[in-house]
Amino acid sequence: MQSFSFIQPAPPIRGMGIALDLLHTKTPFSNWNAKELISTVKGAARRGHYIILKDGDTFGAVACWGRCTKEIGEAYVAGQRTPTFQDCQQGDHLIMFILQADKPEYLKAITRFVKDLHPGAIAYGRRYHAHRPKLTSRALKIR
Repeated sequence: MQSFSFIQPAPPIRGMGIALDLLHTKTPFSNWNAKELISTVKGAARRGHYIILKDGDTFGAVACWGRCTKEIGEAYVAGQRTPTFQDCQQGDHLIMFILQADKPEYLKAITRFVKDLHPGAIAYGRRYHAHRPKLTSRALKIR
């Protein structure tokens, strides 16, 4: 069994730099407006709602989320609301803004880590499928 470490570098600006380095060349994030990508990562870092997976000396995955209420999460996936920083500071559920992994085993490990941090939470998010280059929105239980 592989062992990965999960980090939140201090200061948070360092974590932002690592996250942006992991994301800026990956679809769909490479197509995001730079202001939107930086703002999303910055908000997660300021709230402490992010984690980076490290495999030895390699950074392999990043997750950025916000804690939210069911109403805000459902409005987000329905395209009716763009959550604010304040909307994402607390709540029983999550909005998964970013979940990017270089390998399937990284994705499984970082998803499990977030699930263990927030047991029972519903995660609201938009998913990009490489074979269907369209974002899909939905609410799901983190497994």
